[in-house]
Amino acid sequence: MTKEPSRLIEVCLFASLRKPLTYRAPASLFASELLGRRVIVPVGRRKQLGIVTGLDVVYEGDTKLVDSFADLQPVMNSSELRFCRFVAEYYFASLAETVK
Repeated sequence: MTKEPSRLIEVCLFASLRKPLTYRAPASLFASELLGRRVIVPVGRRKQLGIVTGLDVVYEGDTKLVDSFADLQPVMNSSELRFCRFVAEYYFASLAETVK
């Protein structure tokens, strides 16, 4: 059994986690199809909604695969995500709080 190639992505969960988590997404998807898209990912035994905030992340640990995509297209573009990052850093808030 061969594994489908994947890329590492940063997912910001809408839960109370302060830091984004790293997941695997199919490598066949273009960056423009992933960044800013809502995804459903496994967190422990539950599934949670999050948004892709980073691509091609460097991470050495084990990662889980994205379960599904909640939208057909991204709900935020790269400039909106950049603005949310700025607001999060400026106000010492989590990225999830600013994306909401």
